Amino acid sequence: FSAEHQALLQSLLSERDELCQLNSELQVIIADSLERDNVVRPVSTKLSRHSYQDCLKILEGLRLQWQYKSQLYQQQAEELWPWCQEKKEQMDCEWQAFMMMKQEAVVVALARHLGKRAALVEVKRLLAAEQKSEKKLTAAKIQNLALEMRVQSRKEDIRELEEKTRGSVVEKLKSDNQIYETMIMECEKELIKIQKGITSGRVFQTHLKETINFVELEIQAKLASLAKIKAMIGHRRKALVGVMMAKDKLRADNLCLNERCSLLRNKKLLQDFKKVVDACKDLESQIDILKRQDEKLSVKCSAIKSKLKQNGPLWHCV
Repeated sequence: FSAEHQALLQSLLSERDELCQLNSELQVIIADSLERDNVVRPVSTKLSRHSYQDCLKILEGLRLQWQYKSQLYQQQAEELWPWCQEKKEQMDCEWQAFMMMKQEAVVVALARHLGKRAALVEVKRLLAAEQKSEKKLTAAKIQNLALEMRVQSRKEDIRELEEKTRGSVVEKLKSDNQIYETMIMECEKELIKIQKGITSGRVFQTHLKETINFVELEIQAKLASLAKIKAMIGHRRKALVGVMMAKDKLRADNLCLNERCSLLRNKKLLQDFKKVVDACKDLESQIDILKRQDEKLSVKCSAIKSKLKQNGPLWHCV
C-alpha cells in the first residue's frame, strides 16, 4: 500500500472500532431509558419493547452496512495493493534518480568555490532539510485527508443517527466532530507553516542557482583569459626553444673554434709547432736535394751501363 492508502485503512479501522463502541454505548443507553420508562409508565412496556426492537433493527442495519462497506474497502485495498506497490517502487526509483542528478549538479556547481567535500556536505544538508520538509508536508496532507474523511463519515453518521435516534450519542458525535474540526484547523495551520518553509527553501534555492550561474559566467570569462595566456605562453615557449637551440649551436661552434685555435692561445705549443714546421720544411728541402742527386746518379749509372755494354766485346777480344 502507499502511505495514503495505509493511513486511510487505519482511519477506517479505528472508525469501525469507535462505531462498535458507540453501538454498545447506545444499546446501554436505550436499555436504561427503557427501564426508566418501565418504572415511570409500566403500562407502555409493549411500546418500549417495540421501540427497543426497532432500535436494535436500526443498529443491526447500520452494522451490516458498515460491515459491507468495510469488506468493500478491504477488497478495493487488496485489489489496489499490487498497483500501489508498483507505483511506489517506480516513484522511489525516479525520486532516487532525481535526487542523485540534483545532488551531482549542485555539487559540481558548488565544488568550484567550496571544494568537493564541503560542497557535498552542504548539498547533503540542504537535500536532507528539503526531504524532511517534504515528509512533513506529506504526513500533514495524509493526516488532513484522513481527518477530512473521518469528519465526512462522522457527519453522515450523525445525520443518520439524528434521523433515527435522539440523545446523548448525537451530542457526543457532535462534540467529537467539533474536536476533529479543531484538529483539522490545527493541521491546516501546520500545513501552511510547512508550505511557507518550503517556499522559503525554494526562494533560497532560486537565489543559490542565480549565484551559481553568475559565478559560472565569471569562471568562463576567466577560463577564456586563461586560454589566451596559455596560448601566449606557448608562443613564447616556442621562441625560447628557438633561442636555446641557437644558443646550443653557438656553443658548439664556439667549442669547435676553441679546438681549432687552441695552438694560437698557447705560445709554447705554437713555438714548438713552428719549430716542427721549420724542421719539416728543412727535411722536405733535403729530401728534394737527395731526390735530385739520386736522379743525377741514376742518369750517370745508366750512361755508364750503356758504355759498358758497347765496350763489352772489345774487352773480350783483348
